[in-house]
Amino acid sequence: MMESISTVIICRDDEGTIGACLESVSSFSSEIIVVDSGSTDNTLPIAANFTENIYSNPFKGFADQKNFAVSKASNDWIFAIDADESVTDPLYRKIVELQERGFRRDAYTVNRLTYYLTDWFPWGGWYPDRRIRLFNRKKASWKGQVYDYVALAPGARAGRIDADLLYYTFRSLAHQIEKMQTYTSLDAELRHRKLRHAGLFLVMAPLYRFVKTYLFLRAYKAGLRGFIFAVMAAIAVFVKYAKAWELAHKQDSVSGRKERSS
Repeated sequence: MMESISTVIICRDDEGTIGACLESVSSFSSEIIVVDSGSTDNTLPIAANFTENIYSNPFKGFADQKNFAVSKASNDWIFAIDADESVTDPLYRKIVELQERGFRRDAYTVNRLTYYLTDWFPWGGWYPDRRIRLFNRKKASWKGQVYDYVALAPGARAGRIDADLLYYTFRSLAHQIEKMQTYTSLDAELRHRKLRHAGLFLVMAPLYRFVKTYLFLRAYKAGLRGFIFAVMAAIAVFVKYAKAWELAHKQDSVSGRKERSS
């Protein structure tokens, strides 16, 4: 008996990528669930060409949004994909093979190959970048406040699919900076209580990230793209901790004013 798979996807203003994403999963999905958090472009009309199962839900975090999408599925087996990703032919064939023979694990990781600026980028720690994307929802769920991931229930076992999911993460450097703003702000909210006295750390952490990314994770193999990638990684670390330091000192200032006025 062929196993049925529900594909789930969350989105917002993804008109440039969601069509290719949904087309890449349509052949093996018995249903497609799309959860939108306020798109103002053509994302929803494009999605409507592939599924009627489109829901609107306020965004409260990536894990919460993806768990909401899973809750709308009618099958236990879930394939989770982002709007800026698509399934390659080798990955499609291996998923169908698993459907036909039956799943022998509770979840499966896939490789993720990222497109950065002008070409694919298998360096800097970005490949194989294995992620659980195919799972039985009775044995797994989404976790994480900033960087979401699929967490397995106790005793659940994961297998591996050696095929690629394509990831079109940034449309441009400007788009990378825009996304950096979002993620660094979310991360800073979690870290700021620990960073009241972190001046040296703010200097050393970005430097370490650049050296690790460019040299040890071999981003240099991509030439100038690799240098840009490593610099942007270091900037993201600096901005994240600088925002956390700022939040911590703002809280201290507020607390000080309250104490002086009491």
